[in-house]
Amino acid sequence: MVNAASYYETPLGKVPIEKELLEQIADEVELTFISYETEHSIEIQLPFLQVALKEFTLLPIMIGLGNIYGCQDIVKALVKVLKGRKFLLIASTDLHHIPDYDEVVRRDKAVIEALLSFDLTRIREVLSPDDCSVCGKVPVSIVVDTAQRIGANKLIVLHHTNSGDVTGENNPGNIRLATFLR
Repeated sequence: MVNAASYYETPLGKVPIEKELLEQIADEVELTFISYETEHSIEIQLPFLQVALKEFTLLPIMIGLGNIYGCQDIVKALVKVLKGRKFLLIASTDLHHIPDYDEVVRRDKAVIEALLSFDLTRIREVLSPDDCSVCGKVPVSIVVDTAQRIGANKLIVLHHTNSGDVTGENNPGNIRLATFLR
């Protein structure tokens, strides 16, 4: 899905959407343009990007559930339109949503180790089981695949934490834990 607006706006200002590149991607793969979105991951990332990058344009593609192995069409389209350009790829995920702190830590570690390996096969193996509660696993797969095809050779985890670490509520009785990877 792609927001049909011309820009996103935060208290820090407007971020223009890169319409020309979206049209080029739409020539390669079917995109659904929407006027209202209920997904919030882009809005959460924008203020950080506005502070870090100051001015930039955005190519916002929202991808929900799907098969991490069945996204080659969007990867090929992204590679085609991004090759030779300066860009930053972002896949937003809050990793695992399960009620057991120790299990969150264990599962998150497996995901992070797979990401750091930068081995797409290993990453997809860790993300593909039915009991994997990582939201955003399809975008993660797409970003890693695209980055590799354009020439990236490593991934760096800037920071990782989970809600149990932040709140101090890291006992097995927690109802819900979410982990965050930036």
